[in-house]
Amino acid sequence: RFPVQTVIRPKTEEYHDFRGYAGKLYGNSIKVGDAVTVLPSLTESKVSKIHFFDKTFDEAVAGSSITIELENDINVTRGDMIVKSDELPKIEKDITTTVCWMDSKKLVPGTKYLVQHNTNRVLAKVESIKNTIATDYSGTTEASQLAINEIGEVSIKLSKPLYFDSYNENKSNGAFILIDTATNTTAGVGFIR
Repeated sequence: RFPVQTVIRPKTEEYHDFRGYAGKLYGNSIKVGDAVTVLPSLTESKVSKIHFFDKTFDEAVAGSSITIELENDINVTRGDMIVKSDELPKIEKDITTTVCWMDSKKLVPGTKYLVQHNTNRVLAKVESIKNTIATDYSGTTEASQLAINEIGEVSIKLSKPLYFDSYNENKSNGAFILIDTATNTTAGVGFIR
């Protein structure tokens, strides 16, 4: 999983056609020659070079902050995700999550928030709240809202598809934050099931 943080286009004579995609690699390693897919466009390419500062490598391991070059010039922007073509994540507009609520204003169905998932921001609407989960995980209680410091099972509908893994499979690609659109504050953190 490689969320693109920035596209590098120096536009100098020395690097006239350089097009690099910078970010941090999560999940597995990536190698030069690997077939990759750019999400959400589903455009395919292959990794031609991997840069780390002024050095070039044949392979990068998870946790590396790198710049990737692709074989062909395709449209890749900040917020896109580059993944190995044989390891596509789930791509859905409806997600079931566990949310830890951190705002003094209660979380209720029908409210809208921004979901910040890696480098991608998506407008979201809380569809339903199934229950609250005891902090010691001893059980659940039916609920229709979440108050500050409560944890609950929440269904969220997104304005556009999110490309994700469940939190149990890939922590970095299965977590997100909820941002209040009015105050721009972090209102909660979530984990995709």
